[in-house]
Amino acid sequence: MSIAAVSPMADRHEERAILISLRPHFAAGVIAGEKTFELRRTRPIGATPGMAVILYATAPVKGIVGLCRLGQVFDGTRESIWRMAGQESLLTRREFDRYFIGAERVVALRLQSPLRSPKPLSLASMRHEWPGFHPPRTFRYVDLRGLNGQRAPSLSPVRSEGSLPVLRVS
Repeated sequence: MSIAAVSPMADRHEERAILISLRPHFAAGVIAGEKTFELRRTRPIGATPGMAVILYATAPVKGIVGLCRLGQVFDGTRESIWRMAGQESLLTRREFDRYFIGAERVVALRLQSPLRSPKPLSLASMRHEWPGFHPPRTFRYVDLRGLNGQRAPSLSPVRSEGSLPVLRVS
């Protein structure tokens, strides 16, 4: 996935991003700036602040709907992460407790500078361009120079709608 053209977000040439799968209402929350923390059981090794995060919305959308930047990554107990990031994760306490049952540690990814695509890049389109592509169950790293060695479409801001830039998928 190439996002080198996202100049308002990129201050250096990047070679990889994190592609994360989110339920559609959570992806919409990130893009709207309402969901500023994504909570996970595992810490993305090698993830650094400023890294691009590509947002894949699961069924029924099944497509890339935007991107954002990774802010700070926090690792803590379930209680400490809930106190710090619970409300900004858009999870209810019940959902949080159910998902993290048995987990001693929880990871909170701060998500910043969201950009949305006016038209999602569909799973069918991605599979047409990159045979064998499968969205991640949770997250995976993506080579920004292309998936499977092939040229990937770019996501670039083309205009601003309200306070959020809009992405063009080409």
